Amino acid sequence: MCNNYKIEKIKEFDETFFVYNELKNNRKIHLNSTFSSEKEAEKFINQIKSDQLNIVIGIGNGAFLKKLKNNDFIHCLIIEPFEDVILDESTIEIIKNSDNISFYYLKDITSLIINGYIKRFLGLYSNILIHPRYEKTNSDLLNKIISIVKDGSIMLRVNKNTEKYFKKDWIIEPLLNLEYTLAHSSLGEFKDKFAGETALLVASGPSLNENIPFIKKVKDKVHIFAAGSALKGLLSNNITPDFVTVMDSSIKNFTSHFKEVNYTGTLIVSGMANSNIIKNHGGPFILANLNIDSITTRFRKEVPAFPSVPSVSVFTLQILYYLGFSKVYLIGQDLALINGEYYSKGVTVHQNTNNFEAQLFVDGNNGSKVATLYLLYAHLQSFNDIVGLLDKERIKIYNLSRNGAKIKGVEYVPVESVNIFGGKRQIITEDILHKNTGKYTDTIKLFVTEITNAQKKVNEILKKLNKLNINAVSLDDLKRVLKLFKELRSQKIIEEIFLKQLSFYVQKLNNKFEYTFEKEIVSNQDRIEMVKDIIGLVEEIQKYLKEVLEDDRIKIYQ
Repeated sequence: MCNNYKIEKIKEFDETFFVYNELKNNRKIHLNSTFSSEKEAEKFINQIKSDQLNIVIGIGNGAFLKKLKNNDFIHCLIIEPFEDVILDESTIEIIKNSDNISFYYLKDITSLIINGYIKRFLGLYSNILIHPRYEKTNSDLLNKIISIVKDGSIMLRVNKNTEKYFKKDWIIEPLLNLEYTLAHSSLGEFKDKFAGETALLVASGPSLNENIPFIKKVKDKVHIFAAGSALKGLLSNNITPDFVTVMDSSIKNFTSHFKEVNYTGTLIVSGMANSNIIKNHGGPFILANLNIDSITTRFRKEVPAFPSVPSVSVFTLQILYYLGFSKVYLIGQDLALINGEYYSKGVTVHQNTNNFEAQLFVDGNNGSKVATLYLLYAHLQSFNDIVGLLDKERIKIYNLSRNGAKIKGVEYVPVESVNIFGGKRQIITEDILHKNTGKYTDTIKLFVTEITNAQKKVNEILKKLNKLNINAVSLDDLKRVLKLFKELRSQKIIEEIFLKQLSFYVQKLNNKFEYTFEKEIVSNQDRIEMVKDIIGLVEEIQKYLKEVLEDDRIKIYQ
């Protein structure tokens, strides 16, 4: 129940109904037909598309689901706006036993979850339906669900563009880093070594500056971790962090935040971090990794690999949990725009990264809505997801950003109320860590040779594919194409490394084969489309290999 409405559960004609009751004017709406919810359900499920991702707002008393379970369809995602609509045991059983039905209450759904469903069914249309009678209920809640679906779709486009823009760097940077990362200390050596300790996870949001006095006050009692760009913000205030975390592969990350920076402390780096940062750092390293990086993992299997995340701060939080910290304070972790800005003073600002206009609004730590961007919202949802996986008895996390976005499961505390007692233990000393050696160039040369050989194989297979008559594809032709594609994917470097960075292309092709062509009779047109899609992906692989091998950064290794 909320202040504006309540949901009542009633029984009429031996059937259970939920009734939406608008308290202001005592307007009551049954969420199912009282005449015949069964006939209503039969009519409604005709709108469910068998070849699309169906997103249904509202479940009512579950009558339509009992009819739907016997139908043939790809997937139905149901979002219920009213948490007082309690599912009965038979409805729960249907959802539990079905691979193609998912259910969420509005309070649990996020655009990140929607983004995951849209990506999972990439290449298929989405069909958004509102359960009968729900349209007459709370328009604010219905519009909120539609907005979340829209935001999920936008996030997918952002992620797709990110993959497209960075896919070359995600091969070349970890490749170049092998010169050094093969000798770096592994984060695994320090698992749980910081149990009982307190950390400050410092990000570069606008509120960093106002918390500088607090950081100076407690710096001898806590371990300070600067997340990427926060390093300059701290150094400009004469604060040297104990550790700096780096994962971003872009050259902008180096030029804006690390070039000519006087820091010789410990870097905790992912294998995908920009190679200039690693090459030019004079201090020690600890190697962590991301599961999207198959190159570093191939050579350093013992190094812990964390789920890939869009934010170095989320990467850092995973590291802090792995190291065993008992308490973490988030500083500068606004995840929102403060006066149109998302960088603090003292942090080098990229071009066009200040004076933003709000793209959406989220719940803030101050109790009101705060403005943010889709990019920052993706970071927020990633925080929510990771925090949700952590054992709250093992680690306590607090956010000091008064005007920042609210992270689910993280308590906001005013900085004035924070008291930290005792000191910090010196657990990792520089003498036990490895510095750069730069002696593994032969490994890079061998890897580049492997890429070159893979390119030859791709060119050879594509030449055979292009000999086909694309306008008339027989069953035997299709079998030959599938055999060639299987031969291509048997190349480990293609399957495990390059295709991993073409996830949107691969997912779209997989969906087309799984959902579009799974039928008893496959026509000539179906076979033509299959072959065109496979050739399109092979051409994309060929282009990808060419871009990597022609990049100036690896010319010296050829």
